[in-house]
Amino acid sequence: MESKAPVYEWIYHNMRQLNGYSEYLRLAKEIRFRRNPLRTLTKWSSTYWGVAKAIEHLPPSREVKILEVGSGLGYLTYALCKTGYDAVGLDISRRAVDDARRRFGVHYVCDDLLAFAAEHVQKFDAVIMTELLEHVPDIFGLLLAAKSCLREAGKIIITTPNIESLPPGALWISDAPPVHLWCFSPASFLAIGARIDCRVNFIDLRPSGLDLPLESFLALDHTKPQRSPSFDSQGHVLLRRSFPDRIRTLLDDMLADAGILRVTRCAKTRLRSRFARRRFGSTPTGLCAQLSP
Repeated sequence: MESKAPVYEWIYHNMRQLNGYSEYLRLAKEIRFRRNPLRTLTKWSSTYWGVAKAIEHLPPSREVKILEVGSGLGYLTYALCKTGYDAVGLDISRRAVDDARRRFGVHYVCDDLLAFAAEHVQKFDAVIMTELLEHVPDIFGLLLAAKSCLREAGKIIITTPNIESLPPGALWISDAPPVHLWCFSPASFLAIGARIDCRVNFIDLRPSGLDLPLESFLALDHTKPQRSPSFDSQGHVLLRRSFPDRIRTLLDDMLADAGILRVTRCAKTRLRSRFARRRFGSTPTGLCAQLSP
């Protein structure tokens, strides 16, 4: 799963300047203020709502071990630990792991899953990958390594965008390779499950009220890519955010630092979700797939 380019070190070093990634930074700040951080995450995004649904059969206990692969800034692993699970966050970015340890403690490891799995066979009750699979060159190698980490009755929990929510011929506004490499649909996961000998079932994210159809993120011109490269070949940021974007980021950072961003963000997301459903229909933007050996 290791990326050959240092692109993720560049991303984590410049998160404030990058659309989408700056949201993760604000969330990492906000979550520290919450008594029940997992519940906060479920009200922030359908991604975390789906993860919480997928593990609700596991009683919070230090005997229940959960591995988060691609833990990034560490807030989901932290929330799982605060809930009562024995959770470990794994990421290939040294910068991300160092930031997570600084904020949340010693629950994080900087390593590649293939190497980590060789020393942790049948150690975990769940392996979680949120918005990770679309970034990985060798998805089968990654998933087979994750499968080897599972205890009996364990499962891999994956969230990723659902390409089926796009209208025919549309282009999703997304990061170009080498950041995003794949798009997935429910049929993709059924084929993946057959390939690695796992049963597949899905959690419907629509009841969360936070799932926005991908059409709501499309540019008006569906035939042209709308996102320019973020970095040059040396890792220098190419994007220059507009003045209104910088003001919005500053205000969001202030709210996150005060611990009150979740309230305004949740209300805004729910309103956008209702509007998007009326305009674009009910196919969800997100997939939450569970793979069980």
